[in-house]
Amino acid sequence: MGPSRRYLSPYEEFYRKRGENHKHRGFYIQATFRSQLTLERVWLALHRTLTTYPILASNLAKDDEGKYYYQPLKISLKDILEILEPDEWLENGVVSELFMKRTNQHHWSIYDGTPLMRLVLLGDHVLVGMFEHTIVDGMAGRYFFEYFASQLSSAPKNSFVTPDSIVFDPANPHGTFPPPIDEIVPYPKPGDAMTTQRECPSDGEKWDGRLLAEYPYSLAFKHIHLSAEELSEVLARCRKEKVSLTVFVEAVIAIVLSKLSGNKYQSHCAAMSMRHFMPEEFQEPYIISVQASLGIREWYRGSDGFSWDRVRSAHQNLRSDAKNPLLMQCMQGWVDFYTTDKDADPFFDSILGKPKADTVKISNLGYVESSEITDMVFFQDVMAGSADFMINVVSTSTGGLNFVWTYCDHKNKEEVEPLVATFKDQLLHYVRV
Repeated sequence: MGPSRRYLSPYEEFYRKRGENHKHRGFYIQATFRSQLTLERVWLALHRTLTTYPILASNLAKDDEGKYYYQPLKISLKDILEILEPDEWLENGVVSELFMKRTNQHHWSIYDGTPLMRLVLLGDHVLVGMFEHTIVDGMAGRYFFEYFASQLSSAPKNSFVTPDSIVFDPANPHGTFPPPIDEIVPYPKPGDAMTTQRECPSDGEKWDGRLLAEYPYSLAFKHIHLSAEELSEVLARCRKEKVSLTVFVEAVIAIVLSKLSGNKYQSHCAAMSMRHFMPEEFQEPYIISVQASLGIREWYRGSDGFSWDRVRSAHQNLRSDAKNPLLMQCMQGWVDFYTTDKDADPFFDSILGKPKADTVKISNLGYVESSEITDMVFFQDVMAGSADFMINVVSTSTGGLNFVWTYCDHKNKEEVEPLVATFKDQLLHYVRV
């Protein structure tokens, strides 16, 4: 049996305090399954998954010394699973923007003894995972569904599952919690190379963005789909040009947004995790954990137009920067600020009234490794000062490539919607020219 407690590291305390202060609501993944998702099969696969990765069945608690730790919970199916009518929330098999907005209104209670992951079952084949960021990051959400899919099988004969059926009990044998990444991630020292992001090129200035960081705000979630055939076409061209999908997408987004940014530079930040920086070290037991960083920045001036040479340059920058794990420690500012009971609002609110940190943040969960999962869609909340546009990306062999553009829609949304609508056509245009 794994240990009943695992204390949070300073790095993980960032996510706890952010969740406690409701500065980030969470992230969400829709997975569409080939097999029918009966209640019995969901229970069995979920039981096996939570038993292997108990951090998914945890909340947070504080000991007598004021230190916080992950606390595994006894969970029934009704504690973690909601069942909704698919006709109300699905459009062409994908969750609607209305569903995304509804989901993003969920406020987690990170100390109340309820799990920091929830599932929503929509019909016989669609399951949505809702994750509070303190326990896992987006890549871990994808891995959760891949492992869950691998555990789907016919329920035992004569099985009888009800909403009260216990899906996880910490009193029974279970896996261990992932170690804190602070133990193996090098913290930068003064003078270390490449511990800061790339600066705006000297021949121009940064665009300040659409809106200053503020509370309150509301978000749009715009889904854009490329078929499996179109995905194959995109990947073939990226292979030919020897670039990654992420930097190609960034370059196209820069063109799309140039009508807003003019001849000023846009900062695009590719979200990364320690799985990218140190892949050999970050296998099991780190697979299901939180490893996110603030990402790696690249600068684009959309008015310069599109060129594959520019994309190749960005690709080389990304490859070079991703070899240096010191860049992970964009979190150093938090570690210097942090104490357990310190009021974190001044830290998180210091960006308010200022331009957002980046024009675009792109989070690409990559290619789903499961023949059981036929489609996947990824979307998430955006912190007030993070980026003007959050682009969430994931792909499957049969479902193709899915994007969700997230941006503030409480002001001037009419200036953005027509531009976002051109993204797919422009993406395919540059693939084909």
